[in-house]
Amino acid sequence: MARWAGALVRFVLLPMFGVAAVAWWLIGDQSEDGGTQSITELPILQDHSTQIGVIGLLILAFVATDLLWTQPISSRRYALMVLPPVLLGGFSCALAARSITSRTVGANIGGGLATLVGPVFLIGMMLWAVAGFVTSRNWVTRSSERTAV
Repeated sequence: MARWAGALVRFVLLPMFGVAAVAWWLIGDQSEDGGTQSITELPILQDHSTQIGVIGLLILAFVATDLLWTQPISSRRYALMVLPPVLLGGFSCALAARSITSRTVGANIGGGLATLVGPVFLIGMMLWAVAGFVTSRNWVTRSSERTAV
């Protein structure tokens, strides 16, 4: 069980948070001068966006190092099947958060759409990640059975 939890943290949670943090930093504040509509404000994130982006870069560097230099090839294949939807999900979370916190005309419309469509998109990305996980685990099991014979 601990092995699965470690893989979940290293190949799902850390990359998703890392991409979300870097995307949050790179997108930047999209507020307009004189904009008054905002769904919510996250002042601690606004004040420390550069630090959050650097932490996200460090997390992604750790994940890449862990994946390329410490994992066997079967784990790399597994991660390559699971990482694309996880990274897209992290980016969509950052994009939705930036649209929800921006002070612009029509921010309530963009934030509302992000709130309504975002979870559906994330569920699709997570289903894609689960399908990649199941497919790659079956592939790794079949390939190890072939080499054992």
